Amino acid sequence: MKFWDFFKKGFLLFLFFAIFLTFSTVFGLAEKVIFAGWIGLALSFINFVVGGAIISWGVTKSDKKFYSAFFGGMIGRFAALFALLFISIKIFKIQQFVLLISLLITYFSFLAIEIWIIYRSSLARGNT
Repeated sequence: MKFWDFFKKGFLLFLFFAIFLTFSTVFGLAEKVIFAGWIGLALSFINFVVGGAIISWGVTKSDKKFYSAFFGGMIGRFAALFALLFISIKIFKIQQFVLLISLLITYFSFLAIEIWIIYRSSLARGNT
């Protein structure tokens, strides 16, 4: 499982959401709160890329190292995401509702891709 697989598919999903946010801005659907949508998308994408890097690194290691990296990475990414959300909302006063909705939609979309890549890779390893 290569990091490039994660990045390519994640970047395509990022572009999909970026186009949606750009059209929302151009057509004036959410002018004042669109920045919060971009922040949510950026946080989710960075979280996805870091997760893909951890999984790509760990897949070649022993099971113990892989699971340590995988679960440690999940906890670390969650803590970092929570801290960045807190900073964004409390210090920068970014609109909460749009930020959280954007983050939830994009986070679970990236998570679905992450799980799909891992599943597909495990099937390929099982067939060889």
